[in-house]
Amino acid sequence: MRLYPLVALLHLVLAKFPTNFEFGVSTAAYQIEGGWLEGGKSLSTWDNLVHSGAVVDGSTGDVADDSFHKYHEDIALMKEYGIKNYRMSVSWSRIVPRGNKGTPVNMLAIEHYRRQFQALISVGITPYVTLYHNVMPANLYINGTGYTDPDFVEDLSLIHISEPTRPLYISYAVFCLKKKKKKK
Repeated sequence: MRLYPLVALLHLVLAKFPTNFEFGVSTAAYQIEGGWLEGGKSLSTWDNLVHSGAVVDGSTGDVADDSFHKYHEDIALMKEYGIKNYRMSVSWSRIVPRGNKGTPVNMLAIEHYRRQFQALISVGITPYVTLYHNVMPANLYINGTGYTDPDFVEDLSLIHISEPTRPLYISYAVFCLKKKKKKK
């Protein structure tokens, strides 16, 4: 198979992007992290689905690519390949394991993601974060407080992460990404 037509097509497609367009790579937490039930993570909706036998070959994300443990290796590969931008999702069931009103934030997860962001930035890779990539803590779904619950949106605005009056995603983002105050 000759690749020339594909290269020409790629060139045409790339020529259509503005010069300041940022290219990069992306992953989803469930598909790459692994670290199943480690570091305070709770079951997610995907964990429940794959462990129910719904996947024909029995595959799960329990280990996945094991980025939870090997993110330094992943970052080294991205640097070697010249990647400058990395869109990644963080696991809601890892950061707020129960996910609903008044539940505690898992500081082990916060520190894990902060270390990962710092490692990316230290080698010149800009992290872009997706806080929700279509997976939630399983108990929200099991208890009927997931998507089908009419109060789901209200629950999102009442979760106490940093300010109880903010919608979940804003509080979640502010909490996850705020700079740690240096001790004097």
